Amino acid sequence: MHLPYADHNLKPTEQGSIPDYSSHKYLGIAQKINGILSFYVKDIDKVLDCFVSQQYPYKAHENPVFIETFCPNSNKIRLFQAPLEIQRLYRNAGGFPGEFDIRNNAESSRTCGIKEVRMFCAKGTAKGIARFYQNTFGIQSISIETSSMDNSLFSAVIPVSDVVPQYLIYEEDPQIDKEYECSLEKKESALEYYEKNVREHGYHICVYVRNYSAVKSKCKELDSIWHSDRFQTLDQYTTETQFRMLLITDPDQPQSNRILHVLEHEIRSLDAPQCPLKVQ
Repeated sequence: MHLPYADHNLKPTEQGSIPDYSSHKYLGIAQKINGILSFYVKDIDKVLDCFVSQQYPYKAHENPVFIETFCPNSNKIRLFQAPLEIQRLYRNAGGFPGEFDIRNNAESSRTCGIKEVRMFCAKGTAKGIARFYQNTFGIQSISIETSSMDNSLFSAVIPVSDVVPQYLIYEEDPQIDKEYECSLEKKESALEYYEKNVREHGYHICVYVRNYSAVKSKCKELDSIWHSDRFQTLDQYTTETQFRMLLITDPDQPQSNRILHVLEHEIRSLDAPQCPLKVQ
């Protein structure tokens, strides 16, 4: 399973830039996720110089060293210096194009490699979410971490690639929207909440998987395959190389109508024509 890159333009300059989701729109509205996006950058000093010269707001952190800022659409962004070995791994996989876009042999503006995508989830759901990814995607090395601030809160840390150090993290948040939390009690209310409050933001993750047929079969078993109204026919949204899922459920409770989390996944085979990766 791989998160290939962030689909974005870069601002404020090409040399030192941040992901800008205002260019990636759904229903005319720029994307804004309920979480934090972390990226590896090739030269964090250039990024910092850019922020200073452009008077772009940021906060520098130590231990670990990273820059925290917001994209123009208010997504929280964390930027980390990519060690040379990390740069090599990402470029070999095709997921950190940097100076070069392997899909069209041209200079690329996608100069950020995804380090992690952190999504906030309801209390009491992280362990079930971990089981979903273990069961559906076959990822066995998922760790459950306890919050340093509250030992009743957990995070599911999911390594999404065996080629580069890349993680999808679900972090339980006691401040999560209560209306959303209540909507998870049953599938119908979760879908209703999504249509009312989330869909217009259009955010989703795109993942590429080796075991595409097995993942698709598991999603069918859990009734997770989703028909986005962006596509008019079954063939357009469910093909031999791509489908979408929306609802995350607990495979240990197949009869439960409770939803653990709502996040659109665009799931593609490594054979998909859009795949920018070189991994096999």
